[in-house]
Amino acid sequence: GRGLISLALRRSGPDHVRLPFEAPASILNGRVTNARRVATQQLDLGTIRDVAKREDASVNDIFLAVCGAALRRYLEDRDALPDRPLIAGVPVNLREEGQEGGNAVGFLWSSLATDVADPIERLAAIGTKAFSDEPE
Repeated sequence: GRGLISLALRRSGPDHVRLPFEAPASILNGRVTNARRVATQQLDLGTIRDVAKREDASVNDIFLAVCGAALRRYLEDRDALPDRPLIAGVPVNLREEGQEGGNAVGFLWSSLATDVADPIERLAAIGTKAFSDEPE
């Protein structure tokens, strides 16, 4: 109950919490059929850490920016890029440092800034406005 009240209170203001229903309609959030395919890509964590350090960003921000760039390109190629950013569900570790045993995983919704063309501006939008309603 307290969690829902807290969430409801954060639905407005500068720290607005993103919800999955805020995602724009796109070719990606339709009915799931057997025509869906999965592709993977392996990235070097050391390179991601180097970029994060150089850009004063987190590893997670870099990862989300890469995902946003790939989705933006995919949707642009199909003339299906929404005007608003796509929203991604992101798992987060809730265990405190040194805590062992069991699972402590949460989930948050983050903007992928797919509406931002420039990669550096996209990274900034993800890092600073992931929970904001303010226009890019």
